[in-house]
Amino acid sequence: MPNLLFRCDAGIAPEIGTGHIFRCLNLANQLINKKIYKKEEILFLTRNDPVHLFGKIILKKNKFNFQTINIKNNNSIEESRHILKCQPSLVIMDRLKTNKNFIQRIKSKCKVVTFDDYGSGREYCDLAVNAIFSDVEKNKNVLKGYKYLILNIKNKRTIKITNKIKNVFISFGGYDKRNFLSFVLKNIDLFPKNVKFKIIVSDFLHKNIIKKLKVEFNEDFINRLSFFKSPKDYSKIFSKCDISICSGGLTLFESCALGIPTIALPQNMHQYTSIKKLSEKRCVILGSNYLKKDIDFFRSLLKKLVHDHTMRKVMSSRSKKLIDINGIMRVVNAIKNLK
Repeated sequence: MPNLLFRCDAGIAPEIGTGHIFRCLNLANQLINKKIYKKEEILFLTRNDPVHLFGKIILKKNKFNFQTINIKNNNSIEESRHILKCQPSLVIMDRLKTNKNFIQRIKSKCKVVTFDDYGSGREYCDLAVNAIFSDVEKNKNVLKGYKYLILNIKNKRTIKITNKIKNVFISFGGYDKRNFLSFVLKNIDLFPKNVKFKIIVSDFLHKNIIKKLKVEFNEDFINRLSFFKSPKDYSKIFSKCDISICSGGLTLFESCALGIPTIALPQNMHQYTSIKKLSEKRCVILGSNYLKKDIDFFRSLLKKLVHDHTMRKVMSSRSKKLIDINGIMRVVNAIKNLK
C-alpha cells in the first residue's frame, strides 16, 4: 500500500489537459530526490474513460505505479472509496474544485493536500497550495502566490534579449483544444524568413498534429518547424528562444521565470484570468480579445512584440522579478512538515 497517493487526471475534458498530471509528476520526482518518499511508496490514481485517457499513457511512460478508476463524477462517494481503499497516509489532489464533504471523507483516514483548489473543500484540507489561483481567503492551511509554483525548469538559464529574433518557442499544452497552433502558424509572415520555430507537442498526439498541419500548410513551410515531443526539461529549449507563444498553463509561468517575452492565448476562462493578471503587471501580452480568437487583434500585438526590443526587455525584467524557479522546493518542505 502507498504512503503517498496522487489523484490527478489528463485528457480532453473541459479545463483538463495534461498540466495537472505533469505538475504532480514533477513534485513526485522532487520528493523522491529529497528522500522524503521512495518511488515504490507513491501511487497515482487516474480516471480511465474516453475523455481522461492521457493520464495512464503519461504515467506508464514515466514508470510510476498507477491505478485507473472508472467513476461518474469527481468528488463523489465512489471516488473517495477508491482513494481510501488504497490506504494512503497522504493524498495530494490536483483539480480545480473539491468540496467539503469529499475532503472530510478522505481526511477521516489520512492527510490531504490540494493544488489550486477553488472549491469549498480547500479550507478543510491539511494544506492548500494556491499558486496560480491566489485570490482565495487567507487561512492557516493555505499557501498562496507565485512563490509556490511548481515549474518544469531544472536550471535557471540566462536569457539575453537581443534586437533580432532568431528562435520562437511555441506550446499550447498537452491538448490544444482551441487549435491555437494552426492559428499562430498562419501569422509566421510577421517574422523574418530565417527565424526558426521550436514547437512543443505531446508525444501521443504528435502524429495527428503533423498530419493536420500537412493538410493546411505546404511541405516547405512544415520544414521550417522543429517539433519536440513532451521534453523533460523545457529550459534547454527555452534558453535558445527569443520569444514565447503559449497558452495560459504552467508553460506560461515557466516562460516568465526565465524572462522570455511572451504572448499568451487562453484555452479556457481560468487561463484567461491567469494571463490577464500577468499582463496587468506588464509581464506578458494577452493575445486574445477576451476569449475571442481575433486574428487582426493578435497580429497587431505579435507584430509589436517582434519589433519592439525595449518592450521585450521590460517584460523580461518584470517577469523574472515576479516569478522564480524555487516554488517546488517550498512546496516540498511544506509537505515534509506534514509527515
